[in-house]
Amino acid sequence: HSRRVADLARKIANKLGLSPKEAQDVFLAGLLHDIGKIGLPDALLAKPVSQMSGDDLGAYRKHPAKGEQSLMALEDLRGAAAIIRAHHERFDGQGFPDGLSGLSIPMGARILALANDYDGLQIGILSPRRMGTDDAKKMIVDSRGKRYDPQVIDAFLDLTGSVEPERGP
Repeated sequence: HSRRVADLARKIANKLGLSPKEAQDVFLAGLLHDIGKIGLPDALLAKPVSQMSGDDLGAYRKHPAKGEQSLMALEDLRGAAAIIRAHHERFDGQGFPDGLSGLSIPMGARILALANDYDGLQIGILSPRRMGTDDAKKMIVDSRGKRYDPQVIDAFLDLTGSVEPERGP
């Protein structure tokens, strides 16, 4: 999962014209984005996020900040650490851990959020059922301006191809 997320995130970063250093930070953040989940119970990690509630959700929502904390001591990983902290923020401000919105979310985190969710939808860690690439892509596009930055979605679609519109009866 982490390798696929990191590869897609770096491709999107390059498509958006980020500097080589920024693209490298996005790639490293993609590889390490779930490091804050170390220590969470296996039973929790086996549940799709959509089925978590109460204490489980509270513990899960701490993982981005824990991931950042675990990497901050390493100077070369500080850029990636900041991206990891913000990779569950949402463009509409409804994310966590800090409730950031829009352009106040670091660009690398906006990229990583999309790449992580795209892969997560396909492997079944975000929803109870696995989605095919087209369904996952459609869900991403449907969250344009809510969960994801429209500019990041456009770069993603340039790389992966657009979603076919649904045809009526």
